[in-house]
Amino acid sequence: LAHRPGFSQWYCCDSMGACHRERAIACLEALDRLKIVPCNGAEHRVFFYDDMPRQPLSYECARYVLFYAFVMLSANTDAESSGDADEYARRLERDLPQVNEKNRAALSLIHI
Repeated sequence: LAHRPGFSQWYCCDSMGACHRERAIACLEALDRLKIVPCNGAEHRVFFYDDMPRQPLSYECARYVLFYAFVMLSANTDAESSGDADEYARRLERDLPQVNEKNRAALSLIHI
């Protein structure tokens, strides 16, 4: 789960398909109920990406999580100047499919 507070948007990226959707919704409900982060109501939107690629080796999941974070931050940087919440969602739709094994080697070269 990733939160973009400026636009009241949540993103759930799951390589296991929709099987974790109920767990993500339960987490969002708990965050809202405990008043940690508001995530309920018409102004909040949740985007589910249930077809994210899965890493080929079970121990490389952290690399993929970092890859997703990099793509989300990049989309945020590009869309932030426009102030358009829908532009960010469009950029994610375009860029999240780039998280795959073919492109993982290039991500590994980035030093933060």
